[in-house]
Amino acid sequence: MRSFLAKIEGHIADLSVGCQRLVNHSVADTEKRMMLGRLVVVLLAGPFLVAPLFAYLLSGFLAKAEVLALLCVSFALPWMAAALVAASGRARLVAPLALIGAAVWVATMIIMAGGPASPVTVLLLALPAEAFWIKRHKPAILQGAAAAAASLILVGTVALIHPAVEPFGTITAGYWLVPLLWLASYAYRFRPRSTEPAAAVEPEAKTTMLEDILPAVILRLDVHGQVCKVSGQLHRIFGLPAEELFGNGFRDRIHVGDKVTYLSALADIRRGSAAGDVQLRLRLPGDSEDQLQDTFRPFALEILKVNDGQCDVVLVVRDDGERAQLRDELSAIETSTEKHDVAMRRFLGTVSHELRTPLNSIIGFSDMLLHEIYGSLKDDRQRECVELIAQSGKHLLSVVNAILDVSKIESGTYAILPEPFVFRDAVVACLSMMSPQADKKRIVLDERIPGNIGEVNADRRAVQQILINLVSNAVKFTPEGGTITVDAQRLEGRLQFQISDTGIGISEGDLEKIGQPFTQVQNDYTRQYEGTGLGLSLVKGLVALHEGEMSIESAPEMGTTVTVRLPFAGPARMAPQSAGETIELTNRVEKENSDETFQKTA
Repeated sequence: MRSFLAKIEGHIADLSVGCQRLVNHSVADTEKRMMLGRLVVVLLAGPFLVAPLFAYLLSGFLAKAEVLALLCVSFALPWMAAALVAASGRARLVAPLALIGAAVWVATMIIMAGGPASPVTVLLLALPAEAFWIKRHKPAILQGAAAAAASLILVGTVALIHPAVEPFGTITAGYWLVPLLWLASYAYRFRPRSTEPAAAVEPEAKTTMLEDILPAVILRLDVHGQVCKVSGQLHRIFGLPAEELFGNGFRDRIHVGDKVTYLSALADIRRGSAAGDVQLRLRLPGDSEDQLQDTFRPFALEILKVNDGQCDVVLVVRDDGERAQLRDELSAIETSTEKHDVAMRRFLGTVSHELRTPLNSIIGFSDMLLHEIYGSLKDDRQRECVELIAQSGKHLLSVVNAILDVSKIESGTYAILPEPFVFRDAVVACLSMMSPQADKKRIVLDERIPGNIGEVNADRRAVQQILINLVSNAVKFTPEGGTITVDAQRLEGRLQFQISDTGIGISEGDLEKIGQPFTQVQNDYTRQYEGTGLGLSLVKGLVALHEGEMSIESAPEMGTTVTVRLPFAGPARMAPQSAGETIELTNRVEKENSDETFQKTA
């Protein structure tokens, strides 16, 4: 029995909440909104209370069609008044008219039910009582009492004018049904809401106050994912009435591109996650009168799991417009920077290609002059000038080739051809090529390659370039009389080789700059030598293309050791290719994604 009564009470509470939602969302004052909601409840429920007795009394005087017509009018007028209150959010005109109509209705029923001696006369008390219940202040009782007095005067006047009017039948106990039902409803409305102490209710009141103050919309979802409660900030932030979001209203307003993310986060919360954050766009009314159509606005959504018996999930929705604007600006900057980088690489590639043709001519003709193909050079100064031209041309051509290689690596178009070759042969060829430069500075070039190193599957030209660049740097920054050593060993399926020198070393702060294009370590010693700063950058890119690793250990005045590790079997992401086939990378190799690590040794 108690569960049945609890269900009935729950349904009545839901009806009351529904009537509150009918009130126009423009009414922001909480007390006024509650008052209008109570007025709507009385206007909608009042006809149901007295309609059975009214129809019974009318049936003795009128035909069935006339009784039905009067019943329709008795329902239509109050409901039209309720609709007017809900739509306009005003009761200044409707409330007095409703009170006058109720007084006339009660007087008519008293006259038809036998006069002042009838139990229906008890309904006169309903006029001041309902007026007080709706407005909750003492002047309302006086207004209701005046309406009851006017109703009683109307009953007496009719009795004086038509003393021959007889009530329909005799006064029966059934006439007590309507007054008793009204008294029961009144007792229900003013019953104690909770038997718990005030201290137990206080935290809930604080929570409600916090939701109303917090600059966010708080939505509570039931177990079916439908909105069942909203906070007071809804209209200020969303510009919507609460009824627009109840049920599936909130989900229907999420942008179609964000619904999957929202539902996935909601599912994660239901599976046990503590909280989830989502950025989404909601379809809301325009911010100004010029925006007649709905627009999508960005919001940050925090999803929390709760267990309060009625709601299952809490959504905290905050305006994310400022951060969304910053994200858009950052994305635009990144796009612009990327376009600039692409344009710069294309420019460097184009200029480099255009420079190579005249440089080859300069180098070729200068070599012809040096070899005196078209006649001897009569003056030694002429030979010296031609040698300088040839050396400068070759140096400039090497710089152009390095720029082209770095540009290809960064754009992901550098083509490599893995093939088996003996690694020691590549080292010997590199040292032979660099020995003239080392001999000028009396630097010892030493290779310690064991005989069991064997073959490695890699791009021979790229590996040769790695060795040349590293040994060239070592020769450049090693003082006279120094030593450069090339070591190699097998280590866990990889070829690890090291180029060590006894040079000037690198400080810890400068290690962070090593490997960036067009970057050189700046100090009094290194500035004695020319260079573009592309050597290590090219090495880093070539190692990354082979899915290898590179690390540098160095300290000032203690030399530098560069370690390179390459897979013996070649890059794993490349499928086996036939002989002579060129493989072109489709993924761009970013400077930030390389595997090298820089360390400083004691």
